[in-house]
Amino acid sequence: MILFNEQEDDMGKDFSRRKFIKNAGSAGLAFGTGMVAAPYLSFGAQPTKLVTGTLAGGWSRIANGLLIDKKFGAKHDIDFEVFNIYGSVRQYYADIMTGNFDIGVGTWDSFAKFAAKGAPIKIAGIITTGSLAGYIAGPNGPNSLAELKGKTLGAMTVSGTYNMGRTWAKAFDGIDFLKDLTVQNVPNPPAVLGLVAANRADAGLIWEHTLSAGLNKIPGSKVFLNLNDHYRKHTGRDMPYFAVAINTKRMARHPKDSLAKAMSAYSDMFQWITDNKTGFTQQASRVKLTPKVLETAVNSGRMKFFTRLMTDAKNREDVLHAANIMNKAGTLPKVNESFFAV
Repeated sequence: MILFNEQEDDMGKDFSRRKFIKNAGSAGLAFGTGMVAAPYLSFGAQPTKLVTGTLAGGWSRIANGLLIDKKFGAKHDIDFEVFNIYGSVRQYYADIMTGNFDIGVGTWDSFAKFAAKGAPIKIAGIITTGSLAGYIAGPNGPNSLAELKGKTLGAMTVSGTYNMGRTWAKAFDGIDFLKDLTVQNVPNPPAVLGLVAANRADAGLIWEHTLSAGLNKIPGSKVFLNLNDHYRKHTGRDMPYFAVAINTKRMARHPKDSLAKAMSAYSDMFQWITDNKTGFTQQASRVKLTPKVLETAVNSGRMKFFTRLMTDAKNREDVLHAANIMNKAGTLPKVNESFFAV
């Protein structure tokens, strides 16, 4: 009813507005300026604005900053704004589920869990492989998952990174995190580094840029297993990891082509990152890091971005393949084609 009343009000004002523009325009031209009419005559359709969210210390804060500051959406007639900067991963995911923002990034399996529970969530594209994540250990720490057995692993157990890591360990190596390791849960990725640095955990499972921050902060530290390498060795495929997801109910407010435009903007940004390594590493200050940390992440080949749209059947099949492995391992509900924004 409110929208209907507002529309009625706007329709009622149209005639008087048209008269005003006509008269004001004539007056402006008579004065030789057109100043009165110009603001009205130049007003046109505005770009669609999508609302997103940002994790305070994550690489998505760098990405969202670039997306907005460099106006990658402008040529696609799309704009972005940040609803909130989150210190809690749980709250970030809760807010996209409840529709506090339109679009966001996160691990695809986390979004799949929420969709299975009835949340209006779909993924539009995969934007990184598992190369972004891995196991870090000190100089005297384990060099393989086999050597990690019977020892302590630091991890964020609410994260998709942990969920996928434990699945691959169980499915490919027969190592059950819940039986063969002591898992020490922490609230955020830097806390994982704290455990490893203090020798309170033999290894940590984290993702970039925290992984490279650890390599720079902990003398002699190493990444003894990369998640993408682990997955690819046993499947012959790249591991789907971070994804762009939407709240479908909220996105329904926008024009139908808004998602395609948004994904084009993401794609342009990721291409800029690929082509401008120095410019990208200089963005480290957005998350209170030195450029050296991002240089380590990029130069190692772990931090790289792309856009693999779910409109492509092969890309959907890659996600379904990973989902089936997780479903058989009991770490993810069944995923089907309805999970994809196509």
